[in-house]
Amino acid sequence: MTMTGSSASYEEMREREINTAAAVMSTSGPCRQIGDVYLTCVATAGLGMCRGLRASYEQCAKETRDGSKVVLGTLANQACGHVDGQDEKLLCAANLVNRELMRGFYGPEGAQDK
Repeated sequence: MTMTGSSASYEEMREREINTAAAVMSTSGPCRQIGDVYLTCVATAGLGMCRGLRASYEQCAKETRDGSKVVLGTLANQACGHVDGQDEKLLCAANLVNRELMRGFYGPEGAQDK
């Protein structure tokens, strides 16, 4: 079975949305503390002085990504029951997480407008 260009693009977009949501969940949850310490280091000491903290932060994100995807799957089943198919439910949940990220960045109205 061969995928067309548009199907491949949709699959790539779906996977990117899911990975972004998992990263958001990791960086705002279990990796938040080390991320804050890393950003504080960058702000005060400069980027080149914070390599060890950056490596710890990246390692945390890698280690927690799969767990975040499991949690995203649970959210998909709970919040996206109106959507058919597990892959589409997962995308629905990813969109919810990513929209909340944008809401926090742009404010309550910004997530719908951006």
